[in-house]
Amino acid sequence: MWTHANALWAARVNALHEDLHPSSCHLTYLPLFHANALGYQMLTSMWVGARFVLVPKWSTREETGHLLVHGTPGLSLFAGYLNQPEATEDSYDEAGWFRTGDRATIHSDGYLTFADRAKDMLKVGAENVRP
Repeated sequence: MWTHANALWAARVNALHEDLHPSSCHLTYLPLFHANALGYQMLTSMWVGARFVLVPKWSTREETGHLLVHGTPGLSLFAGYLNQPEATEDSYDEAGWFRTGDRATIHSDGYLTFADRAKDMLKVGAENVRP
């Protein structure tokens, strides 16, 4: 059951984990089907007095590009490559977005589909497989 206390706890904890500040801004896609989206995005932003932008759904033309994700290394992203600091550094762009190595197509209905790999390998389970 999602209670007022749960909402306040989620907002406070996630604001700390995401290192949000009043100058931060969250981009939030609707509809919010799950309580996590509410706790991780909207309530978290409100907790610190930050802004959030509500977007009803993706509205773009279809195009394929590199899939980048943002998070906290060691918490919501992997901590890094073992004993390879250069490889870890190279896997992030200048703004701190992690380069997944995947290429994806975003469709006008808001769905993403896997398109390709930036390199010639795809990790399936614990094995490298050529696409």
